[in-house]
Amino acid sequence: MVPASVRRTMLRDEFAASITDLNAAMKGVNISKRQRAHTLASEHIEVLEEVLESAKRKFKRVVGKAVSTKKQAEELWEASHDAVMNEYLEKALKGGELVEMELDMSQFVSDESATDSLHSLEANSPPKCSP
Repeated sequence: MVPASVRRTMLRDEFAASITDLNAAMKGVNISKRQRAHTLASEHIEVLEEVLESAKRKFKRVVGKAVSTKKQAEELWEASHDAVMNEYLEKALKGGELVEMELDMSQFVSDESATDSLHSLEANSPPKCSP
């Protein structure tokens, strides 16, 4: 085996390697050595880490479904409300069709007080949507 000092002088003199190149190569070698040593030292813990990661995934899967279902329901209500609002606004922008729509709605109401309250609504009030 060749001592480190002899190797360094050979590399410098015979192959014209700079000192910074030698130091950078030594640093890379030392980093790799440390990583290998760390891997060997933590090998017995690896099985435990895999079991823990699997348990985390299963827990998130179970808990995540309840949260996502509730969130999905809220998104559906918002989407339906937006669709109704867009339809209402499109009809309101067309002009006189808003009054016709109110009159068409009044033919389905048989009670006169309900018809009167329907006509008393302002033309610009949007329909209400609740879950």
